[in-house]
Amino acid sequence: MKDRAAKTSMTVALAFRGASPVTPIEEAPLSGRVHYLRGADARQWTTDVPTFERLRYKNVYPGIDVVFYGTDRQLEYDFVVAPHADPAAIALTFRGADSIRAGAGGDLIVSAAGRGMMHKLPAAYQDRGGRRVPVAASYAIASDGAVTFELGDYDRSSPLTIDPMIVLSRFLGGTDSDIAKRVVARNGFVYLAGETCSADFPTQGAFQNARSGLCDAFISKFSGDGTQLVYSTYLGGTSTDYANGLAVDAAGAIYVAGYTASIDFPTTPGAFDRTCDNG
Repeated sequence: MKDRAAKTSMTVALAFRGASPVTPIEEAPLSGRVHYLRGADARQWTTDVPTFERLRYKNVYPGIDVVFYGTDRQLEYDFVVAPHADPAAIALTFRGADSIRAGAGGDLIVSAAGRGMMHKLPAAYQDRGGRRVPVAASYAIASDGAVTFELGDYDRSSPLTIDPMIVLSRFLGGTDSDIAKRVVARNGFVYLAGETCSADFPTQGAFQNARSGLCDAFISKFSGDGTQLVYSTYLGGTSTDYANGLAVDAAGAIYVAGYTASIDFPTTPGAFDRTCDNG
């Protein structure tokens, strides 16, 4: 999270207190591949990186797996509790948070630098013959800030799933106006495009690391969990430019559409039209 007044960056990191260190297991391979073509030195490029629908961390707690996956462009994670395992072992901590409190309807609000992110009220259920049977679930906040789950009665001889959906909140921007107009989740990453008038907009791994005009378009790429900025770039000339369309294909190629009034907007040889005639 970015505190604009202080011009500092803050990260709130979710951790599982008391968990065992485990290596994730990839599940459900996808057909798409990701290529990282950074810089002019092809020896530094990484190509044909496989993608998957899910990552499973087995036995993070005894008999309890954590599964990360995406649904409707939203990162989610579930706790999968094996029969007779104890869900009371689960404890969430939020490193870097200033406060943790219960919100309206039982949601969990985690704040840092005056800004917040939210875990929705957890959904818990068991499968019975292909039918989901809901189990009452809520958050409990300990005096030290650790978060656990309070569960209603359920069949302990059957697996239990707890789904604490997170509403991703990642603050990206500088000290002036920044507007994200499009968000796309694809291949385990989150992409944003829009316009920025900030001269100090973060430009990690940028094609264009300085603003050219009054306001430029920007394109940013985050890790799927929103904690790491993979790259971010200005895109524009000496007048006004903004992005209002964004798509990402299975190989990770980005397609951006928008508006420019810049006669010096960056173009490449072979482009359909390299001249801005009328703004």
